[in-house]
Amino acid sequence: MTELEKQIENEVVRYARARGIIAAKMTIPGQKGWPDHMFLAENETVLFIEFKRPGKAPYSIQEKRINKLRSRGYSVHVVDSASDGIWVIDQLIKRAVSKRILI
Repeated sequence: MTELEKQIENEVVRYARARGIIAAKMTIPGQKGWPDHMFLAENETVLFIEFKRPGKAPYSIQEKRINKLRSRGYSVHVVDSASDGIWVIDQLIKRAVSKRILI
């Protein structure tokens, strides 16, 4: 992972954690291509983010994993800037709050 990608990831993770969201680094031994982080908010609200350098796209194995997760109903985002990642986290929070209202 390049330094710029790591900086984007760190900023988004810090933002999420400051808002009470669990941010878990995804590492599965022997399996490549999983999104970088899983974010867990209240009311069973989950999303995955694959962090990339600005303008870069996921590798083919990453696309396969992303598509598999999406086909199972998970929210998966590819983020190449901290501002986009923060926007995604804000959307996660909104979904979690709307689920709380519905319960």
